[in-house]
Order: sequence, then structure tokens, then C-alpha cells
Amino acid sequence: MKDSADDMTHDSGNNDASHSHQPARDDALLNAEAARALDAWLAAHAAGMQLHSEDERGANVHSLMSMLDGVSMEGRDTRIERALDTLAMHGAFDQHDDDVFKGPALHPLDDDALYALMMAGFAPSRVPASLRSRAHKHVALADLVTEADVPAPSTRLVDRAIAKIDEAQNAVVEAEHIEETRAGWFRSRFRLSDIAGIAAMLVIGASIVIPVLGHFRREGMRLACDNNMATAGLAFASYMNDNADKLPATPQRQQRTWWNVGSPTNSSNSANLYVLINKNYVHIHDLACPCNDHARHTLPDQPASDWLSDPEVSYSYRIVAGVPATDQTAAPRTMLLTDRSPIVTKNRRGLPARPDENSEQHGGRGQTVLFGDGSTQWLTSPILNAGTPNEDNIWLPKSVELMLDHLRGRQDRLLNGVEAPAGTTDNFVGP
Repeated sequence: MKDSADDMTHDSGNNDASHSHQPARDDALLNAEAARALDAWLAAHAAGMQLHSEDERGANVHSLMSMLDGVSMEGRDTRIERALDTLAMHGAFDQHDDDVFKGPALHPLDDDALYALMMAGFAPSRVPASLRSRAHKHVALADLVTEADVPAPSTRLVDRAIAKIDEAQNAVVEAEHIEETRAGWFRSRFRLSDIAGIAAMLVIGASIVIPVLGHFRREGMRLACDNNMATAGLAFASYMNDNADKLPATPQRQQRTWWNVGSPTNSSNSANLYVLINKNYVHIHDLACPCNDHARHTLPDQPASDWLSDPEVSYSYRIVAGVPATDQTAAPRTMLLTDRSPIVTKNRRGLPARPDENSEQHGGRGQTVLFGDGSTQWLTSPILNAGTPNEDNIWLPKSVELMLDHLRGRQDRLLNGVEAPAGTTDNFVGP
């Protein structure tokens, strides 16, 4: 008891000298009966009820608490001091009441401050000045429990998920709306007759556009072929300038079958044209007509002196086999090269042919020819100088042309592949 009083006196002296005259109260606790009376009054007061007790302690508690009503803050502080003094004088505090509390206890001043804080509605400013600092500490401890910062759960993922769901639903609704709008617009705007009219317009447009496109394609191929002829003309000029104005020819000049392309004896007339390729006067690609699907555009793997087969040959060259060396020159209007002869192509296979046919390489519309002066010309007929005494069929030698009077209008085999031109003025090409 004395030790407790000494502790109380020491703490009181450090905090507030005003309690040095109240040793009986400073280190005391409410006894069990007083505590029950106070609890009963607090419960009734919290429930808004008026407590009437015949118990002396209950009456004392009610009397003491009623003293706090209707007074100012300064008066209330004074009355709380008086109430605590009165409780101490009447033995309401018991220093050793094990029935009330067992175990570690608050310092008496902290206990007083806590009760005073409760009586003041947990407002430290309404607690008596002597206990106010301790009341603030009680409030601070309570705030650690009741006002701890707890991070709110993040709703970012949830919000994003909901936004995505809403976006997908809106997209579906919008797509359905657009589809319904299109369907409704189509049903309302178009009838079967309208669709038929549009189809007819498309057919008419296609019938106009497709031929035009075909014409441009054919014209492009013709121009490409004309360019090949011009390139070949430069090659002929270079070769003849280097070879005493002689046309390209292999050493084999005796008369043999000149349409056997790829013959190992180099008897084909195409082998004579191939001399320009072997001697690098022209590239094999420049002697490939764009209309010939079988034309060779690259040199074969093994060295060659002729095209490997007849379909690879695009252009028919002036026949030089069986022609005297003195006649193997080119006058300015001597034809040197043209699109592949249809007569040779058919007669070689034993098929009849008409002498006035055009080359098959341009769909039978005509052929490009190269003359000795390097000029080119598009011919829609194989007859040069038609209707004049100098009329000349580029597909036939003069000897065969003389027999055409009784063959006129007939389709027959005209060549055997061994014919030769009648002279420098006789234009005759192959194969």
C-alpha cells in the first residue's frame, strides 16, 4: 500500500502537482459494488433510460453523474474533480479488489484519465486539465486500432475486365445492327430486275474491256517482237561488217534438208542463224518471240550449234543452204528474218498448208519482217509487192510460186525442205 502510494506520489509530482493532496484516490480502483453501479448507470444512460436504484451506491453514482448535466466545460471539469474526491472519501475506490481486476493494471492516473475520457464522450478537450495529457495518449492508442490505414483492394483488374466485356458486347450489338441495316437497305433498294440489269451491264462492260485488254496485250507482244528484230538487225550488220558482207552461215553449204532443226550435221538453216549466238553477236533471248511459249531464252547446259528442236525456233531465216557464196549477201530490201513460217511448220509434219497463211505466232494476224537495211515492217500478208510483176511470197521459193497457178485455191504440200531461192531477189525463209 505504501509502495503504491509512493509510486503515485512520484508520478503525480512529475505530471501535475495539483494531485499531491489526494493520496487516497490517486492509486485506488473502484471496488466491485461501485463498478457494478457505474456500469449499470452507463448502460441505462446509453439506452436513454432513467435508472432508479434503491441501492446506496447506485444512488450515489446517479447523484454524482447528474451533477455533470447542464454545466459548462469549465464547471464540468471542476465537478468531475469533486466527484472523484467524493468517491474516494466514501470508499468507492479499493486498492486491492481482486474481484474487479486481476493481472497487470493501468497506472492509477492513466486509469483516472481513461474513466474521465469515457465520461467526456472520448473528447480529450473535455477531460480535466490534470488528466488531459494522459487522455490524449489513450486516444492515440485507440486511433492505432480504429484508424489504421488499410489499403483498399485494387479494382483495376476488375474494371478492365468489365470494360472488355462491355466493349465486346457493344461490338456484337453494333455488328448485328450494321448487318440488319445492310440487309434492310439491300431489300429496300434492289429488286430482281435491278440485279438483272446490273448483271447485264457487267456482261456488256466485260465484252468491251476484255477485247481491249487483249488488244493491248497483243500489241505489246508485237512491239516486243519488233524490238527483237531491230536487235537482230544490228547483229547482222556487225557480223556482215566483220565477214566481207556475207550472211551468217555454217561451213556446211551443200544442199540438204534444211528444216531438220538440231541435226548433228548442222544442215538446218536455223544453225546458220545460230552462228550469231555462238559468235556473241546477239543473245539467244533476243531471238525468242514473246508469242512462242516454247522459245528458248537461255543457252543449253552443253555447247550447241543449233536450237535443240523445231518448237524452240521463233524466227525463220533467209535460206542460204545450196546458195552460191556470191549470192549470200543482203541487198537493202532483201528480207533477212521474219516470224516462223507456217508453211514449214505444217509441211514438215506432212500437213497441207495454204501459201497465203500468216505466221501462227501472232494468232494469224501477221508477221514482223527484218530487211537488209535494218528496217522492220509489220505485214498482214506474206505477199511482198502484191499485184506487181515483182510479187513475192516470203514462205516460198520462186520455183514453187510459178506452180501456184494450177494450185490456186487448193491446200496441198508445197515444200519438201530442200528448195532454194532463185537468186538474191527471191525472198525465201525457213524453217
